[in-house]
Amino acid sequence: MHKFSHIVLFIAVLVLCSVTPRNAYARNVNTCQSQFDFAERLFFEKDYERAITEYKRCIFLFPQNALSEKAALMIGHSYYKEERWSESVPAFGEFIEMYPESRDIAEAFYFKGAGERRLKRYEDALSSLEKIQDLGSVEYSEKAVLESAFVHVDKDNWKKAQTLFLTIPEKSEYFDSARIFSKGLDNVGNVPRKSPPVAGTLAACLPGAGHLYTERYRDALVAFLLNGAFIGAAYEFFDDENCSAGIIASVFELGWYAGNIYSAVGSSHKYNRRMKNDFIEGLKIKTEISSLGNSNIRFNYITLGFVY
Repeated sequence: MHKFSHIVLFIAVLVLCSVTPRNAYARNVNTCQSQFDFAERLFFEKDYERAITEYKRCIFLFPQNALSEKAALMIGHSYYKEERWSESVPAFGEFIEMYPESRDIAEAFYFKGAGERRLKRYEDALSSLEKIQDLGSVEYSEKAVLESAFVHVDKDNWKKAQTLFLTIPEKSEYFDSARIFSKGLDNVGNVPRKSPPVAGTLAACLPGAGHLYTERYRDALVAFLLNGAFIGAAYEFFDDENCSAGIIASVFELGWYAGNIYSAVGSSHKYNRRMKNDFIEGLKIKTEISSLGNSNIRFNYITLGFVY
């Protein structure tokens, strides 16, 4: 009887050893799924800051679970949705380094490049986007070409941008928009511009005239009145033979005068940038490919069957 009880105890131990880990594994999977689902809910509610925390918690607690890979990608998307480009880029870079064989690798390269473009890291952006062509991604190859074209638009490299737009195949949903955008760039030379040398020369001849030329009317009035006041004060001091005060007023006036010229030249550059940006934004709206890579793009983020 004593021997029989030992046998029963031994069998019970074997059963417990075989069942408990399996149950623990099931609980672990369920807990990881619950953790990930909570992070997803926060993401869909646009509570991106808290979503990032929960995605990171998921990775920390369940590093070997398949959902940790998706969580790492979603951290990058969360930063991206908040337009925190300087944080989204390294997040996508970390995903690429950790999961080089992931089926989502092209997606990570695309959004990494899109973020780099917005940080004006143009060469890095082009490098990231070119990787997508090397991967042969069907889903992201055309989007990468369009994003690369916009990199060259940002750099005022119109011809290169047009060449890239024209590579979009006729069967693509972006074909018509890309053709219209490419043709629209033919008119970029007709965008109104203000000459920086002319603005500087006018400001030198008459304070405020340079700002008037660049359509900065309030600045023109301020520059004219301020310089006029110091010139008038200097004249009065010298006329009253108060040379010390006259010299001081003249020194101050030289500073305002030089600043007026510098500001007028800067105003012409700002005017040119504004007109160019307005023209490009108008083309984006007309072709329905505005803000490529942003949340209102015509393609969707997809994660675990959910489209958002």
